[in-house]
Amino acid sequence: MPVLPSYAAARLAAAVFFFGPGVVYGLFSSRFPYFCSATGSPASAVGLVLLAIGAASLAGLSAASRLTGRFGCAGVLRASTVFMVLALMATAFAQNTAGLIGGSALIGLGMGLTDFTMNIQGLEVEKRYHRASMNTLHAFYSLGGLAGSIFGSLFAAFGIGPAFNYLLPMALFLAAVFWASPKLLPVSDDEETNDAGRAKTRRRRPPLLLIGFGFLAMLAFEAEGAVGDWGSLFLMAERGADEATAALVYGSIAGTALLSRLAADRIREKIGNFSLLISCALLSAAGMLLVVLVPQWQAALIGFGAAGLGIGPISPVLFSIAGRIPGVSAGQASGVISFFAYSGLLMCPPLLGLVVGGFGLGSVMTVILGSTVVLTAGTLLVRCVK
Repeated sequence: MPVLPSYAAARLAAAVFFFGPGVVYGLFSSRFPYFCSATGSPASAVGLVLLAIGAASLAGLSAASRLTGRFGCAGVLRASTVFMVLALMATAFAQNTAGLIGGSALIGLGMGLTDFTMNIQGLEVEKRYHRASMNTLHAFYSLGGLAGSIFGSLFAAFGIGPAFNYLLPMALFLAAVFWASPKLLPVSDDEETNDAGRAKTRRRRPPLLLIGFGFLAMLAFEAEGAVGDWGSLFLMAERGADEATAALVYGSIAGTALLSRLAADRIREKIGNFSLLISCALLSAAGMLLVVLVPQWQAALIGFGAAGLGIGPISPVLFSIAGRIPGVSAGQASGVISFFAYSGLLMCPPLLGLVVGGFGLGSVMTVILGSTVVLTAGTLLVRCVK
């Protein structure tokens, strides 16, 4: 039996792989203006790029279960991470819109595979060491996005193209991957066995309770994504804020979500899963209620920050609890929750554009408020898992 690394080393190794998709996407998205100019693509092409990333990510998630069953979680995680980095580097040399969209699809495919396997590794860390870890690990994803955006902004300010922009942070990241790879935990035998009977068990339909958790994760990601996409426009059009102030909306929800994830694991160990989840859901609902009811932009900005503070820990805790459902493997839990979460993040915010067209920007915030209310009620499902 292999000697396991210490808890701190195993968690940090997993955190490196959580950091990866965040920094890759942060670097890529921060250079959208450059790509539009260099390839002659219209600004509307960004929508196609985002759609390609989203569709390819879902495809990666769908394929990840079979690949993991054949090659093991750690092997697929290492390979998909390197693939994702190479895909990012390839986009730096895109010559036209088609090349940019194709490169973004490859990034999305790598992100989907990585997302699936990194969450299995996170669940394994919790299982092996009996320590709450998923919020801290998901915080590293957010840190990666922040780091990628900062790198992209700095290099763009000096007029340096993506090829050199990507080279330094990706070289540093791959060095971290090289350090972390040997410290990845072997996933339990029931996860990686090729035995036909167990493989058949893994392919069975997910239980309704797991689907319920997936739906809650979808609501959490829908709320976070919709505020990021529509919040700044709402602040300007409905609350009279200027453009510079409106630009703070995404930072307010992303920043507070990051802070709450960094603190949530310790709080979770003290008060338990249900108390943490219902408190966070109530806080997110209260924040959105402030956004909807109070007409001043200052109140809306505070409300968005409070919503982010509440939403941040919800999906990581749902991943963790889903892995404890009797008869559900870590791979099945990761696949179902990830699929629902990605769907909420990628599909719901664009669909809310139909609501805007019919009822105005204010109606979007009301829909998000409704989602947080349903999310609050749905936390009662947690009591079904001991």
